[in-house]
Amino acid sequence: MKNGENKISSWSYSLKESKKTKIIGYEKYENKLFPIIECSKREDIDFGLKFYCVFCKRYHLHGEGDGHRAAHCINDKSPFMEDGYVLKLNENNKK
Repeated sequence: MKNGENKISSWSYSLKESKKTKIIGYEKYENKLFPIIECSKREDIDFGLKFYCVFCKRYHLHGEGDGHRAAHCINDKSPFMEDGYVLKLNENNKK
């Protein structure tokens, strides 16, 4: 891979079209790209975020707040495993 690339840039073409895992942009930090994944609120507790991972075929559950997270993937081939992702709560879901 070229300088400034990571696995994210190599598979993002297919994920952009995904209806289950919604990538809404990318954040660059220290020459790496991190996908920004649109999340919804968890229903099982009063706080936290969730999104459906197309690589694991299950929901990933995280604590409260937008920002970078380590991957909760169970699929060791998931490109999220190396560098994680950035979570952002859907604007329509902020009630």
